[in-house]
Amino acid sequence: MPPPASGWRQPPLFEAHRDFTDFTDFTRFDRRKHARLDNPWLAWARHVAHRLGEAHGWPRRVRLDVDRALAIVLSGHMAGEVLRYSELFPALRSRGLSVERTAEVLDHVGIFHDDRPSSFDQWLERKPDGLAAGIRRDVEAWARLLHDGGPRSHPRDVHTVWGYLNRIRPVLLEWSSRYDHLREVARDDILSHLSTVHGSQRKHTLIALRSLFTRAKNNGTIFKNPTSRIRVGQQEPGVIQPLDPGHVQ
Repeated sequence: MPPPASGWRQPPLFEAHRDFTDFTDFTRFDRRKHARLDNPWLAWARHVAHRLGEAHGWPRRVRLDVDRALAIVLSGHMAGEVLRYSELFPALRSRGLSVERTAEVLDHVGIFHDDRPSSFDQWLERKPDGLAAGIRRDVEAWARLLHDGGPRSHPRDVHTVWGYLNRIRPVLLEWSSRYDHLREVARDDILSHLSTVHGSQRKHTLIALRSLFTRAKNNGTIFKNPTSRIRVGQQEPGVIQPLDPGHVQ
């Protein structure tokens, strides 16, 4: 079965949020009255759902639920429209239908947009709480660049970004009580904080601060990088304890 032909259509002036829970004078979707099984997008999605169900071994109940969900959201579908997760969730969850399986089918069809905020965005919104506004802007821009990457930087693993920000958050909060912007932070402030941490903690703290201030310098929000020419220092190895013959045995 071929997918529906998508000819040219005039794009809408604005995107309106659709409510699939409202069917004119009816409070519930009635397949006999509201379904438009001749809709080419619905027919194609049902075909895709059948293939996915066979490939992944969906139980009969799941296949029937997905088929009903597709009839609800695609009976009036037109070429060029995109279905959002925020539109599907209230309509399908209230009926006990699988949102995830339906979204999987729509994604294969190419008409699905997952507009849920990512866990990283939610974390980044909470973590800089308490920072001065000027410092927070630089920190958020830096964390997002680490996560997403840029023209001259590769994206970092999300756990690396979490570790960097968690490591320097205490000193950022302390600076926020005295300063409004990172450009007010001086070299002595960096050295003063580094004197309170030792070993690998000092190394990782300096690496995170150096990354933050380098990003701010490249972005033009600070005039001088206060972490320049501060050495990480040699990390002393742990003392190897001698073992007596009994421990070796």
